[in-house]
Amino acid sequence: MQLVSETFAQNLQMSQRRASLELGNVTSQTYLQMLKDHIIPQLEEHSAFQTMIWQQHGAPSHYGQIVRDYLDDIFVDWIGRRGTVEWPP
Repeated sequence: MQLVSETFAQNLQMSQRRASLELGNVTSQTYLQMLKDHIIPQLEEHSAFQTMIWQQHGAPSHYGQIVRDYLDDIFVDWIGRRGTVEWPP
């Protein structure tokens, strides 16, 4: 049986390759679309989704207000620049 993290890592690598080919430069808008279309739907398939905590680094595309608002709606806690858990501290 595969762990959630292993499945996600494999799917994420595929999604990232596809996204980098399709999207070019990643902006907050394209990152948000990638979250909505690929990443979050894959995470929602796992029973642990309701207790997951999302973490991202402070890349400019991660910091956009539209991305932060979306993450606030999806996750109780998420770690990142101006996240519910600030990173870096």
